[in-house]
Amino acid sequence: MSAKNTPLHVENSVGNSAENGIPENFTTLRPPQVATAPLNAIYPEELLEPSKGLNIREFWNVLVRHKKLLGTITALALLLSLIITLLMKPIYRASTTIQIERQSTAVADVVIEPTARRSERDYWQTQIQLLQSNTLANAVMDKLDIKDTFTSSKDGFLSSLRSAPPTPEVNFLKGLQVEPLNTSQLIMIHYESNDPELSSKIVNAIADTFIHTNLERQYKSTEYTQKFLQTQLDQAKERLSKSETVLNQFALDNKIIALDNNQTTSTHILTKLSDEFVDAERERIKLENELQQLTSAANSLDPSMILNTPHMRTLKKKLGQLEDSYASTKKRYGSKSRKARTAKKKVEYARGKIRSEAHVYKQSLDSRLAAAKLAEAGLEKRLNELQTTGLDAQSKVHTFNNLKREAHSNQTIYQSLLERIKEVGVASGIESNNITVIDKANIPYNKYKPKIKTNLIFGTLIGFLLGIAAIFLREFMDDSIKDADELERITKLPMLGMIPEYKGRSNTDIAQQIIKEPRSQISEAIRSLRTALSFSTQNGAPQTLFFTSSEPAEGKTTIALNLATAYALAGENVLLIDADLRNPSVHTLLKVDNRQGLSNYLTGSTDMPSSTKQTTISGLQVLPSGPLPPDPVELLSGRRIKELIEKASEQYDRIIIDGPPVLGLADALILANIADATLMTIHSETTLKAPVLASLKRLKQAKAYVLGTLMNKATPRGAAYSYFQYDQKSADQPSG
Repeated sequence: MSAKNTPLHVENSVGNSAENGIPENFTTLRPPQVATAPLNAIYPEELLEPSKGLNIREFWNVLVRHKKLLGTITALALLLSLIITLLMKPIYRASTTIQIERQSTAVADVVIEPTARRSERDYWQTQIQLLQSNTLANAVMDKLDIKDTFTSSKDGFLSSLRSAPPTPEVNFLKGLQVEPLNTSQLIMIHYESNDPELSSKIVNAIADTFIHTNLERQYKSTEYTQKFLQTQLDQAKERLSKSETVLNQFALDNKIIALDNNQTTSTHILTKLSDEFVDAERERIKLENELQQLTSAANSLDPSMILNTPHMRTLKKKLGQLEDSYASTKKRYGSKSRKARTAKKKVEYARGKIRSEAHVYKQSLDSRLAAAKLAEAGLEKRLNELQTTGLDAQSKVHTFNNLKREAHSNQTIYQSLLERIKEVGVASGIESNNITVIDKANIPYNKYKPKIKTNLIFGTLIGFLLGIAAIFLREFMDDSIKDADELERITKLPMLGMIPEYKGRSNTDIAQQIIKEPRSQISEAIRSLRTALSFSTQNGAPQTLFFTSSEPAEGKTTIALNLATAYALAGENVLLIDADLRNPSVHTLLKVDNRQGLSNYLTGSTDMPSSTKQTTISGLQVLPSGPLPPDPVELLSGRRIKELIEKASEQYDRIIIDGPPVLGLADALILANIADATLMTIHSETTLKAPVLASLKRLKQAKAYVLGTLMNKATPRGAAYSYFQYDQKSADQPSG
């Protein structure tokens, strides 16, 4: 869009303090700002905030960016590990296998219960610790006579730093390794040294010595157990003798005779008399009950009915026969016949005899009851007498029983100890070796360490990790801006373009890339920038665009020149102004005369048409810097610069201003205040964050409208650079 007829607005510049180098009374005549879309509408804050968590792509990009450093450190570590491996003395490992069965408990059970034994895990750990003990190490060194070999330390300088040198046992055990095989009773013993023959001798001697010490330890344990049990047996025998003597003397003094059933004579008599009294009482009660039943029957019925003696049963049977005979006779001959009267008499006689027999039995029962009562009374009297005398002897009998129990307990202990000491004597004569050598060690002719392949892999891994650490340490110490995401995050501004790094070309070639190599990556990046600018505001690209940077040598001049050329090639009338009155370079890159230019116009010695130069590119004119003035700020602060922009806006479609850096100078602030928009150029991996933020702060104070940022000399990596690669591949293909 052209703004040739746009009236100029006069406004006071606010915030142009002496700190920025702009005079307090500086007023600007500048075209009205083109309508722009809100920055957050195009770049939401969510996109500008730093991402949380680990970004795998960013991590990969960091490694790719420093791949040379990573490769160098990894290669050095690999080389160092190879050298160390070749310089190391070879180490040979000899191994033997032994079987350790659970320790026999023939002796142990004599002293402790089986439930009191330790767990299986504790047992195996104990065996492993015994194999690695100093005692076993000393025994092996004495057996092989090699203690001198392990007396001198092999640590060299490190040994002199210790307060006390290591003992031979410590040096010996450094080469010993014990490896239990899971879910088995097998244990592998390894020994490592520089001498293969010595390694095999030592590991076989360890197995043999361990078996010997185990048998010796068992023998000593049996001997100790026998001595211990013999002492306990003597003490038990003495206690038993004393307790029996006290028991016998007490029985003699108190005239106590012990029976076989643990009773004394008095208690035995009392028990027997109590049983007899109970029997007499039972007999009395029985007779009383029988007599009572007989008496009750005599009052109501025939007493013979309750008697059941053998004679009474015979009489009753005979009575029944007579009654039957009487009944049949009376029925046959009549009740008044002689035979019937005779039969009736026989029946009455039998009944009388039964009653007489019952009366006799009752008299006999009375006599027996009287005798039973008399016997019961006599037994009760005697029992009461014995109980009275027994109470006096009860305490003596109780003491006697206690003494007897103590003697019996001592006798039991004595017998138990006697049996156990016999068992120990039998166990001591049994061969109870529970350790067996399964495989003896042979001389190892192949070295165990160092392993070149393993060391090289380990060295490579260490080098890779050290390289990553060095890279991230460098990244942590490096405060430069490295990628687009980081640039947008710290500036809170959109990045409008990335200019790739193009090595092996001069500044003049790079400044004319879009003419000389229109299909190059830089040319495509410039055209992408031109497209991005056309969408940067609601009304298209700003007419007056000012290029600056935070510090010198960040590539703003080459970008400004290429962009101006791109606009000119698109058919626009473009004016490129070299406003860097301290270190101008546009005239050098375009090879134009610089005897007259911007400085001449600002001093009023020439007009604009005579100061501008036509380039070889159609539609592109350049206003060089001209002779360098002694005070550029004074010239740029006058009205001539505003008049220049005003006239140029009427004659040209696009005005590109190449200015000086922001920091340390006030020139860029004045030019940014005049231009419609400002683009901040950032040199990838060179420009630091602090200068960029300080520059943006100064531009904000100068009321400059910063449209966005440009990243120059960006290293190709990631998807953001894919269009460069695609374009380069397209350029290599034949057109069809």
